[in-house]
Amino acid sequence: MKFRLSDLNADTIKKGFEHIRSTAIPEALSKARSMVTGLDLAYDRFFKENIEADEEALATQRERVFSYCPCISIVVPVYMTPELSLRAMLESVLHQTYGNWELCLVDGSQGKASTTQYRASSVRTSS
Repeated sequence: MKFRLSDLNADTIKKGFEHIRSTAIPEALSKARSMVTGLDLAYDRFFKENIEADEEALATQRERVFSYCPCISIVVPVYMTPELSLRAMLESVLHQTYGNWELCLVDGSQGKASTTQYRASSVRTSS
């Protein structure tokens, strides 16, 4: 789209500012938060609006019985993983609707205290 000076009027300026306020600023703030926290908030918003199941759908999934229920092994390598990321991953796994799974964390951090301590406390609280 080419900009023409003849298109510039109070209405188009108002629409332009509204677009910036409603789209560009929230996206810029979301990207800034993502950079600071390491979390992709734009994806979180998309997921909640488009994909996330409601409580009724989750209950239906939990009640479903399969004729074959293999144990699913979730193997997660961690290396100096920030506690916030580790916590988010563990919460995600713990909230799965399929119940026959095991979580195996392989920590190559060589004793980084916060990751090791958090992992140990999570294991104690979930067993």
